[in-house]
Amino acid sequence: MTFKQAPTSSKHGGGRYVPPHFLNPKSGKGRKRRFFLSGITNVFITNLVLQSLLITQATSIGMATMISQVCNGCFGYILYGRLVFNFSGGNDIKKISRYYIWLAGAWLINWLGIALLVEKGVKESLGGIIMIAPLACASYIIQKNWIFTDGNT
Repeated sequence: MTFKQAPTSSKHGGGRYVPPHFLNPKSGKGRKRRFFLSGITNVFITNLVLQSLLITQATSIGMATMISQVCNGCFGYILYGRLVFNFSGGNDIKKISRYYIWLAGAWLINWLGIALLVEKGVKESLGGIIMIAPLACASYIIQKNWIFTDGNT
């Protein structure tokens, strides 16, 4: 991947860094890549919390997944809404409500998924890692089509 530079100005003697076009939230292209990059950050923080709770067995699976979802919600709404879907209306109660409804659903899916995997003999911490991919796919689809839609749906 190569980075572009803005045209050089003889007055200033150099160009400025221009990030790849897909990193611009206003760009219609690269939304999945921005979601992926934002998701890496959010999943890292969320999973760090989840893994430390599961490994230390400081709490039940349900409580550990709930605490990690709260962390996810704190970062996710702004991160995905602004950087991925170019949503600037942070106080839109309909979108906030939908986001937190999705988080509750994701928490339930994560908890039940890990519990099911544990019943099948998978360690809790590995179950948490296995659940990342299906939750990420579902999250992108739901945020794109239901939470951060352009219309009034």
